Amino acid sequence: NRDFFGEFVVLFALLVDELQTLNPPSTAEDDFDELLSAGMELEKCLEGLAEGIEGADSSGEAQRLLDEGLLDIALVLVQLGVMRYRDACQSLRELADANDIVVSSARGIFGESPIGLPAELKVTLPGASRADHRD
Repeated sequence: NRDFFGEFVVLFALLVDELQTLNPPSTAEDDFDELLSAGMELEKCLEGLAEGIEGADSSGEAQRLLDEGLLDIALVLVQLGVMRYRDACQSLRELADANDIVVSSARGIFGESPIGLPAELKVTLPGASRADHRD
């Protein structure tokens, strides 16, 4: 349904905004930057698909646009974005597991989700200073 997809895009945008508030330790910066970049790219792809779906007069017309392939380019971009984002989540998760990094967010919007983020995003790494902040 068109409204549900639009709401999902808004929620994903909030998640990307939340990612931008995190301060990863230096050992996780590259993987985190890739996750953030992938999330921002996926957000744009989702917005593009949402615009195509929202242009339909009804849910039935939106489904017709999808069925007839009129949104194929937007769908392919979303699929590629999801794959990049998933891979970035997996790389960051493996790094976190290997280095005993626990991740939590200030607002706590992350939970176990199909988006692939861990339940908590609090960065604790042996030797990492909590005073280190990302600008």
